[in-house]
Amino acid sequence: MSAHQIAEIAPFIREAFEYARRHPAAKKDLCATYDVVGVEGAWAQVTSSKEMNVAYPRENSPERELGHVIKHLSGAKLISWEERKYATWSFTSANATEVAKVLDQVLAYLFNLGDYSVDAQLEQL
Repeated sequence: MSAHQIAEIAPFIREAFEYARRHPAAKKDLCATYDVVGVEGAWAQVTSSKEMNVAYPRENSPERELGHVIKHLSGAKLISWEERKYATWSFTSANATEVAKVLDQVLAYLFNLGDYSVDAQLEQL
């Protein structure tokens, strides 16, 4: 885990959560999308409705592979996954820094990342 990566990730999550607070009846989610620079297929998304979706390059269950990391995300529950494609969790945390820390650890673990950077954007779903 690196303070640099968390500093890149957290502001977009914070903005998505703020959107949900300002627009509680919105029919669309605001999604923070991240692509790891220079790593093909390494991406993640966090939505204003509190779901985290990540590229999942493994065959084993995400609960087995990532349970040691995901347990640090309040209320996390695996809701969908497909081997070698993606894994999606819902969660209850409203703390953007907590979510960013877990997302950083998930990406670092799944893609064997050391120091890395992300391209980030916000988009409506």
